[in-house]
Amino acid sequence: MKLVTFASALMALMLVGAVSVVAQEKPKGEEKPAAEKFDRGDEKAEKELKKAYTRIISAESKGLERFKGDGKIVIDTSSTGLPIQIPPQTGKVLWKAGKPVHFEADKASGGAGPGGMDPSQIAQQAFAPFMSFVFGVEAWDSRFKEANFKYGEVPAAEKDAKKKKTYVIVKYKDETQPSETYSIEENKVVGMAAERTLQGQKQLVQYTFVYEDKGKELKIKEVNLSSKMTIPAGAMPGGDGAPDPKKPESEEQPEGEGEGEGEGDQEGGIDMSVKLTEFATIGKAEICSKMEVTIDVKMGPMQLSIPASLVITNPKGNKDVSDDDLKPLEGKSEGGSSGGGENEGF
Repeated sequence: MKLVTFASALMALMLVGAVSVVAQEKPKGEEKPAAEKFDRGDEKAEKELKKAYTRIISAESKGLERFKGDGKIVIDTSSTGLPIQIPPQTGKVLWKAGKPVHFEADKASGGAGPGGMDPSQIAQQAFAPFMSFVFGVEAWDSRFKEANFKYGEVPAAEKDAKKKKTYVIVKYKDETQPSETYSIEENKVVGMAAERTLQGQKQLVQYTFVYEDKGKELKIKEVNLSSKMTIPAGAMPGGDGAPDPKKPESEEQPEGEGEGEGEGDQEGGIDMSVKLTEFATIGKAEICSKMEVTIDVKMGPMQLSIPASLVITNPKGNKDVSDDDLKPLEGKSEGGSSGGGENEGF
């Protein structure tokens, strides 16, 4: 198999595609319709989730509105046993309320990435699923401004458990945002599940959380992310459905062949363990200054474990961050960590 092809396939699985949020333009010349009150659903379900969610430390809820810091991202592929190298990336970590976290790589950072891909984009996208945890979670009023809440059913396997979990399903008014299901146990948000898109394929992504219990507040110490997907036959180098070199690519396939899920399809996915190990204080807000990540990639019979890290130094916030500092954020999708854009986030 070609190394470039394998590298591209590996990176394709690592890079969790973002759910874009596109602002809808108002038709010109038309009167603005009267605003309708959005149905927030079950008040009891909303209150239960809010009580647990607002315990989680949030830099935004503590008054942080804009941020800049020096960042270094390292993705170590040496453990794969393959000559695929991603140079360490240095740059700026930038954020402001309502925007996804952005890593602006230095122009002189690193060199060519695997398969000729831009290594700064690989670093940014590989960290997209959890970059938002630098700031804890979004403020409640930002994330759930227009949302509907209802209780979900408790799985049969959990109904007899000593520790009872409740499930709250959140559906957003903005239909481009996927619904999310939060699991709550002993007044803690212990998990969240949502349907995301990975390389054009829908899949269920599940988050679980480990906290440092500080009494009234909970400090996120570890996030585990699990995503599963079906890899169509032939999508991986050397797969059952890989092109036959003796058969011209232009030759037509029999009807139905290569469509849908077949016997040659394989299960794959990504499991990520994110440990928040060091923190820094900006005013009343706290941000994570060091993340240690393990990315476990499964592609059919191939299983790879890739360590990675993000370190932030010289953190600055609010009045110490100018509009010029945040210019790279211009044009980025609105919605912060929940809305997608560059970051899947929590």
